[in-house]
Amino acid sequence: MNEKIRLIVRREYFSRVRERSFRISTAIQMLIVLGFAFAPTIIQAVRGEPEPAMVRVVDASGTDIAGRLAPYLGSVTDDGASGNDAVILAPASITADEARAEVRAEEVDGALLVSRDPAGELRFDYIGTGGMDTLAQRVYAAVAAVSLQDRLQRAGLSERELGTAVTPPAFSVGTADAEDTEEGAAAIGARLGVANLMALLMYIAVLVYGIWVAQGVVEEKSSRIMEIMVNAATPRQLMAGKVIGIGLAAMTQLVPTLVLGGLAFSAQGWVAERLLGDRASPTGIDFSALSIEAVSAFLVFFLLGFLLYAALYAGIGSLVSRQEEVNQATMPLTMTVMIGYFGAVFTLNGPDSLGARILSIVPLTAPVVMVSRVIVGHPAPWEVALSVTLLIVTVVLALALAARLYRSGVLMYGQKPSLRSLFRPGMAKVAR
Repeated sequence: MNEKIRLIVRREYFSRVRERSFRISTAIQMLIVLGFAFAPTIIQAVRGEPEPAMVRVVDASGTDIAGRLAPYLGSVTDDGASGNDAVILAPASITADEARAEVRAEEVDGALLVSRDPAGELRFDYIGTGGMDTLAQRVYAAVAAVSLQDRLQRAGLSERELGTAVTPPAFSVGTADAEDTEEGAAAIGARLGVANLMALLMYIAVLVYGIWVAQGVVEEKSSRIMEIMVNAATPRQLMAGKVIGIGLAAMTQLVPTLVLGGLAFSAQGWVAERLLGDRASPTGIDFSALSIEAVSAFLVFFLLGFLLYAALYAGIGSLVSRQEEVNQATMPLTMTVMIGYFGAVFTLNGPDSLGARILSIVPLTAPVVMVSRVIVGHPAPWEVALSVTLLIVTVVLALALAARLYRSGVLMYGQKPSLRSLFRPGMAKVAR
C-alpha cells in the first residue's frame, strides 16, 4: 500500500474509533441485538403462562357439541385445558341473552350458540368481543370440521368410516432439485431466515457506513482541511485512504456486533428452555443452514458493495458544503439501496426468477440480491462470476468518478458544479 494512502487510512480509522460517540454507538448496537434475541423470551417469562380462552357453549342441538369440538381446540370441557393455546369449552343451559351478557361482562371470551335448522343441519352463532379475531377463527375452523362429521354421520357412515373420512392426508414439501433430500427440504425455512437476516444486514451496513463516508467528506470540506490534503496527495489516494479507513472502522464496529448477534440468536432456544420450561417453543436461527459458498458469497459481495457505495457516497458528499444537505443529496443512492433490499426480500419467494436474476447482476443491487440467491436458490456459476466481474468494474469506475468529484468539490468550494464543468479538460487533469 502506498505510504500516503497508509497515512490517510490511519488518520481516518483512529479519528473514528477514538471518538466517544463511536464507542457509545457500538454498545447501543450490541444492546439492540441482544434485545432482539432475548426480549420476546424475557417478556413471556415475566408475563407468566397465559390463561386459556374460555368459550361458553349453549347447545340446543341435542348432541354433545362441546365434546366433539374439544379435540380441534386442544381443550377439555369446562375443567381444564391441554396446551398454552387451548380453549376451555364451558357448556351451560342458559339463554342466548344470558350468554351475550357474560361476554359483555367479560366473564367469558366468547359464546357459541348451537342449534339445528328445519333441515337438520347444525347452525352455529358465535358471539365475541373482537369480530373475526383469532379466537373466532379457531372456533370457526373447529365447527366446520364438526359440521362435516355430523353430515357424514347422518348420511350413515360408521365411526370407523367417519374417522377415515376426516383424517388429513399425508402431505410433504420438497423441491424440484434432485440434490435436495428430505433433510434439505426441512431446512428451507432456516435458509429463508438466514437469507432475510443477511439481506437486512447488508442493507443497514451499506446505508449507515456509506453515509459515514459522505458525512466525513462534508466535514473536511466545511473545515477546509481538504484543501491542505489535496496538496499532499492525489484525489485517488485521498479517496482510497478515506474509503479503506472508514471501512476498517465500520468493521471494527460491525464484526463484534455480528459475533455477539450470532451467539445470541444461536442461544435463544437454550435461554427459552431455562426461563420458560415446557412453555418454550422452538426458536433461534439455524446457522447450520449456511454453506461455505454462502458465507464466501456474503463476504465477497459485502466488500464489493461497501466499496461501490462508499465511493459513490464520497463523490456525492464532495459536492455539498453543509451537513444539512447530505441526506437530500444522497437520497437517490439511499433509494437504490432500498430497491436492492426489497428486491432481495421478493427474491426469497422466487430466487431463480427472471427478475431475481436481473437484479443479482445489476451492480447497484447485486450485493444484496445475489447473496440471497446463493443461500436459497441455485444461481449458475457463470451468473455469480458475471455479477462479481461487473461489480469490480463498477467499483473501479466509481472510485475514478468519485476522485474527480472529490477534487472538483474543493476547487469549486461554495458552488454547485455542473456535469459539464466536471468533465472539462482542465478539471480532468487536476483530478488525476
